[in-house]
Amino acid sequence: MLWKRSQKSRPAVLIVCTGNSCRSQIAEGLLKDKFGDQIRVFSAGSNPSGVVHPMAIEVMKEIDVNIRRQKSQHWEDLSVNQFDLIVTVCDHAEDKCPLVPNEGGERVYVPIEDPIHARGTMMEIRQAFREARENITDKVLPVVAEWLESYQDEE
Repeated sequence: MLWKRSQKSRPAVLIVCTGNSCRSQIAEGLLKDKFGDQIRVFSAGSNPSGVVHPMAIEVMKEIDVNIRRQKSQHWEDLSVNQFDLIVTVCDHAEDKCPLVPNEGGERVYVPIEDPIHARGTMMEIRQAFREARENITDKVLPVVAEWLESYQDEE
């Protein structure tokens, strides 16, 4: 059965990166926290690690957002296969992701530095994850908010 906009209670948003362990997981948690009553949020990767990075869980816990139950998954394994907005947060996923949004939907690229590459002390690594969280808050959330406003105006 094909989806029609009128059949959906809330639009579907997908956040994509390569490993689906850090950036896209943080974004999924932030978007669910801020817009969860207005959109359905999913995240996936082109080469998922299979786990949500423990440091991502930790820095999200600092702001009272629990992502511990989220799953690292391949975009082919999603139960939803049509999205109104697809946001890629890394070059690799932007280049490799074959998914296209629903008719009238959008695909947006918002590059976020991957904290998984951070080296140094635990404090320095934790700071890299915090910076990723803040960059997602500053860059991805406004893009989704603007898109959601225009989406709701269309209805």
